[in-house]
Amino acid sequence: MRLFVGLQPFEEFRVALHGVQCRLSSAGITAKHPNPSNFHMTLALIGERHENAARVLPAVDQPFLLRLSHIGLFPEAAIIGKSARNGGVSP
Repeated sequence: MRLFVGLQPFEEFRVALHGVQCRLSSAGITAKHPNPSNFHMTLALIGERHENAARVLPAVDQPFLLRLSHIGLFPEAAIIGKSARNGGVSP
């Protein structure tokens, strides 16, 4: 099992990112477009761990604001990503 630290966006955010996918596809940019239900932002890859390892880690369920500033391209990895800035913690 691959273990990582990541963020799962709210539904409205996934819908907006899916719109970006559609615009890229319409512009002729071919890529593997994951299903919006699988969207996440990986913060750190911990690596291969025993499957029980994930059960002992707490889930953090406290909302915060994250603003995306622009789309970037990582050609060596064939990845298109969004750049994020901390928008401050929301109540």
